[in-house]
Amino acid sequence: MHYDQLEDLSDEKAAADLKALQDQLATLHRDFKLESLDAPTQLSYKLLELEVQRAAEEFRFRNDVYPISQMRGVHAQIPTFLINVHKVDNEKDARAYIARLNAIPKLFDQVIVNLRTCEGKGVVAPKFVFPLVLEACHKIIGGAPFDDSGTDNPLLADFKKKVGGLKE
Repeated sequence: MHYDQLEDLSDEKAAADLKALQDQLATLHRDFKLESLDAPTQLSYKLLELEVQRAAEEFRFRNDVYPISQMRGVHAQIPTFLINVHKVDNEKDARAYIARLNAIPKLFDQVIVNLRTCEGKGVVAPKFVFPLVLEACHKIIGGAPFDDSGTDNPLLADFKKKVGGLKE
């Protein structure tokens, strides 16, 4: 992922990531025999095998956990990430921040697909979760430019603060 991108949450990306790991493991098995390696390298070999096995199981059950709750989900992760992690040290970083903001609709479209897939399997959050998630969402989509409350949206306020700290 580049500094101007957000994570890809599509099934296609998840499948491609798993295949890449499986291909790495196949190369390892083809090119190296476990018994010919020293003890630390054998450990690394076995850890990769376990990682690929874990990734395969995670992929298999990826739609068995509802992706949004009052405690986690992209509705909270993206603003937290942009505010706390994305640094703006120059114009390029500022443009990357904007690019990430512009990528949010695509990311949410992927989340909606994942939510519908879960729902189709009968995996849904408990009823009490939805008002809590909506409340969290309203906090992040409130403020300018979305309403005339007189306060900036948290992401707009963060962007202004970061860009305002740049030296010309």
